[in-house]
Amino acid sequence: MVFTPDAGQCASSQTLTVTISAPSITPLFSAIADFCFETTAPLLPASSQNSISGSWLPAVIDNTIVGTSTYTFTPTAGQCATVQTLTATVTAPSITPVFDAIVDFCAGTTAPLLQASSNNSISGSWLPATIDNTTVGTSTYTFTPTPGQCANVQTLTATVLPSITSDFAEIATICSGGVVPTLETTSPNGVVGTWTPDVINPAQGQNYTFTPAPNQCATGQTLAVTIANNPQFEVIGGCLNGNYTLSVTAADFDIETATYVWKYENNIISGQNNATIVVSQTGNYTCEVVYQGCLTEKPFIAISVSCTIQKGISPKGTGDGDGLNDYFDLEGQNVTKLEIFNRYGSKVYSKANYSKEWYGQTDGGDELPDGTYFYVIERNGEDSKTGWIYINHEL
Repeated sequence: MVFTPDAGQCASSQTLTVTISAPSITPLFSAIADFCFETTAPLLPASSQNSISGSWLPAVIDNTIVGTSTYTFTPTAGQCATVQTLTATVTAPSITPVFDAIVDFCAGTTAPLLQASSNNSISGSWLPATIDNTTVGTSTYTFTPTPGQCANVQTLTATVLPSITSDFAEIATICSGGVVPTLETTSPNGVVGTWTPDVINPAQGQNYTFTPAPNQCATGQTLAVTIANNPQFEVIGGCLNGNYTLSVTAADFDIETATYVWKYENNIISGQNNATIVVSQTGNYTCEVVYQGCLTEKPFIAISVSCTIQKGISPKGTGDGDGLNDYFDLEGQNVTKLEIFNRYGSKVYSKANYSKEWYGQTDGGDELPDGTYFYVIERNGEDSKTGWIYINHEL
């Protein structure tokens, strides 16, 4: 190249030589391995393996276009390097993971496990990671293959069935000698199963457990069976605080928690749910006692309901009298002992568990003369009672 000065500068021309060299360096890059559709695309390097820097067009590899795409590397100016191209091949997913279907299962039971890899050997991860056994209904679980396998995302569904509880009614207390119910193998709400033990033992209370048969999504239950004795008692009658009283005596149940129905001549005496009642009529009484659901009925014949003590008797020796005050009548007054004394304080008669045996005789059976005599009456649970009685023999 020749440089010519402008006129009038007294300068000479000058020549320069410029040499243009052909590019001598080719940027070197590793080939891009094929990768799967929509997986992470490899990065385009900012410089070549032989240190040529530059830029790419397009600037990044597209992972959404199936097939082969070309990417052009243009070296930065001044490096005498050639333009270079690379190809990247995006492979369409070709494998669909295959899994066994999840069998429906019951709420609250052990949930099946999600397979770590498919039946056709695709590994990956699940979202959610485990099957929920508490939420009734159908849920979806998504399997994402591990990168590099060119496998499709897959889904599975799991259905959790509702669980019902057998609804057998509680078994009422079974009384001694009572009817023993049969343990049914189908509950009122349709659950089929078995009992352990399978027959109720009438001699002993215990628990009986119902186990539903498989594949019903049902929960069993336990029933407690109580075997109770019929209440054992006696009805006694006697004077208490001046009133003729019928009382229940028992040793094998709690009198306070039992219930009572009293009857006179087979008619219920209303308002008498008590272990004791005061009566004023002779005749036939019954008491019905219910304890722990078990019932027993006992009779009582009240021959005398008088709780007053006579002031005199008019016996006729050992013979039949007129039926009026023939003897000292303390029947029904629960006398455990009667003693008779004459006016001098000498005991002339004594009888344990007295009822109405004294008609004016001595212990030896001799007839006592008319006159005033004194008595001492002893009763269970009461203070001794003393008084006088007059003998006036019937003519």
